Amino acid sequence: MKNLGIWLLYFIPALVVEIFCYLTNPIVALFVTKELRTDRVKREPFNNGTYTFDREYLIRTFRWWQTHDNAVDEWWYGAFNDKSYFKFLREATQQDYDNSWWIRYCCRVMWLYRNNAYGFLYNLFSRPLEFDPKLYEHGIEDSGKFWYLLAVYPSSFKLEVQIPIWKTNRYMTINMGWKAHKTFPRVMYANRVPPFAAIKEYKDLS
Repeated sequence: MKNLGIWLLYFIPALVVEIFCYLTNPIVALFVTKELRTDRVKREPFNNGTYTFDREYLIRTFRWWQTHDNAVDEWWYGAFNDKSYFKFLREATQQDYDNSWWIRYCCRVMWLYRNNAYGFLYNLFSRPLEFDPKLYEHGIEDSGKFWYLLAVYPSSFKLEVQIPIWKTNRYMTINMGWKAHKTFPRVMYANRVPPFAAIKEYKDLS
């Protein structure tokens, strides 16, 4: 696969950038501004509707630290806090969030770590968005068994793998190559391979 060489060439520079962002995320999360955004809001009391209101973004100087496709407060408005390890974030209400600088700051930091260096990976290491790939698949996604899907494009590829963890409801997810986000014209570099691969829980194995 000819594009594997390009992906390997990017791996070390991308890793250096990710380590740098990992160390500096708590600092850049201090510097935010608000911009009008229209988006789907998952959490209560918005009930997964589409709303337009001021959302938090990192200031322009640090914009590449955050996701290129979302606001930096998405960890809260996407209801990711519901499964937080921290009780004060897990049990926070919208009123708590609105009234507490500390809760808002912690939510920004959690979002930056969840999507570490995404802006850099998109702006520095992306490839053009392409269509009609050659697909190679084994198994069934989210089935509790080993699964992979390889999509090969002229100038990029995407490989997703799910490896079940024995005697648990969890799996290791590998995501390498380049991945698309919504309507963006380029695909972002992805290097979620062991030991950096994520551990996730199957949503429904019934």
